[in-house]
Amino acid sequence: MKALLMFVAMTGSLAAVGVSADNVPSLEWIAVYAGSTGGEGFPRDFVVGGSGAVYVTGMSEKQREPSEPFAHGGPYSEMATVKFDESGKQIWAKRYSMFEDTADGGSGIAVDEGGNVYVTGNSNRPRGADCICVTFKYDANGKQLWMSTHDGGSTSAVGVDRQGCAYVCGRGARGYQTIRYDTHGVELWVQEFSKGFNRKPWFWDMTIDSCDNVYVAGNGGIVKYMPNGEQVWAIECEAEKVSGDNEGSVSIIGLVHQFGRAPFYATTKYSNRGKEVWSRRFTVSGGKAGSLTKIGIDGTGAVFVGGLYRVKDEVTDVIVTKYDAGGRQEWQQLYQKELDGGRNLLVDLAVNQDGEVYVLINSDRRKGLIDTRDLVLTKYDGLGRVQWEKRERWKYGTLEKMRIDDKDNIYVMGQGGEYGEFVIAKYQQPKIKVSSEE
Repeated sequence: MKALLMFVAMTGSLAAVGVSADNVPSLEWIAVYAGSTGGEGFPRDFVVGGSGAVYVTGMSEKQREPSEPFAHGGPYSEMATVKFDESGKQIWAKRYSMFEDTADGGSGIAVDEGGNVYVTGNSNRPRGADCICVTFKYDANGKQLWMSTHDGGSTSAVGVDRQGCAYVCGRGARGYQTIRYDTHGVELWVQEFSKGFNRKPWFWDMTIDSCDNVYVAGNGGIVKYMPNGEQVWAIECEAEKVSGDNEGSVSIIGLVHQFGRAPFYATTKYSNRGKEVWSRRFTVSGGKAGSLTKIGIDGTGAVFVGGLYRVKDEVTDVIVTKYDAGGRQEWQQLYQKELDGGRNLLVDLAVNQDGEVYVLINSDRRKGLIDTRDLVLTKYDGLGRVQWEKRERWKYGTLEKMRIDDKDNIYVMGQGGEYGEFVIAKYQQPKIKVSSEE
């Protein structure tokens, strides 16, 4: 098994608004997992633990002989999970496949306060039959504590509650399904939600509140389950993303359909009893419409949503909007720096408890027939003021997700392309210099 760790001093342009360039985070390290073959792989999810360790899971090409044919039109792959420590060093890697000639892969990952890791993924049956859902629990040292399987459907996300039980969500036979496992990996219950506009709705997102209730969202609606599996309430709608606050309320983003009219995106907040608190149609300054893709909530219950606004043809700008807990729009910011005729795409958005927002943007450049990719990181304070902007060339394949830790260090996940399968980059916040008076 090969792994490659690179410490790279990447150079790029940056702009800081109202603050010194010394406040812009710097690249601390880039870690690359090259898999067992150095072949192609796709990271699906990652998480940062309390110690600063980073865990990533996805699909990794399986070892095979050069003369061995591809499986049914595609390469063999395995479910791969990797741990990097706070300095970017690979600590362990776990690989799994149930069958010899199929494509397996991890899809979701979570970590609890004890550093235990929960990973879910899918093992495809031979000859294109249904998937088998596979969920693992590892301790911080990579020792497997349990493995559980569920026959049928597919999994996309996993979360862990305060009791150490795991919720696994994905698609079932009729809609999207939710599975709860106890601390030993025993399946406690399975629920399926199949209402809404679609005959077989797709799962899109999930969140767990402080009382261990789980909220499952998709294009058929949002449903709330108690820890015992009892459905508390369900609302038919399109819920692409869901996020919860400290009071048990949840907010969603999704398309709103009206008969005879074009659908539009909206942000809607529901109480813990499933009652609509407020809903706001998403528009850009001037009344123009856009699309929403990301949502986050701070410690006060303020809701932050991010999305795209099409300027012309394939040129898009990134938009971030803040609503207070009562639904009043406080500010809206547009990122409008297209270079060489390229476009800006929102990759991810993260909010800390103080209401500061971190935005990851994929900014393409186009010169002739060659497309290049820039990574753009931007921070807004609670009043919507740009604190800094960092832009640099990103040569490690695609940008996928972003996370922040409790010190507001920034972690970016990418698909490595020619450099490897999984890529994690850490950007460290500058240390605050405190001057002492004599």
